[in-house]
Amino acid sequence: MRTRTMRILWLPLLLGALAGCAGMEGSRQTMETPRQRAMAARFHAVENARISFVAARAAGCETAAPFEYYMAQEYLQLAEHELAEGDKIGVIEFAEKSKAHSSKAIETAKGGIR
Repeated sequence: MRTRTMRILWLPLLLGALAGCAGMEGSRQTMETPRQRAMAARFHAVENARISFVAARAAGCETAAPFEYYMAQEYLQLAEHELAEGDKIGVIEFAEKSKAHSSKAIETAKGGIR
């Protein structure tokens, strides 16, 4: 009688433990390593710079503020190249410079349209 009761009590515990272990596999895949977070930050920096550059192009900065426009374009190309090559520091630096030049170009273009 005692062994049957023990089997009945141990069965839910064993099944619960197995279900808990099955859930652990999925959680490992969603964890990011510091390296993955850094790569994502570099990718987002380039994306933000690209968005700013497209906004500068749409604002007509190529003719209204050519220096800032082309500087933004060159820094964006450098950032994209460094991202493709795997550089850790240059990507964010060039992307931020591109974004700054794009913003300045938009400000200059808006001031020159009056």
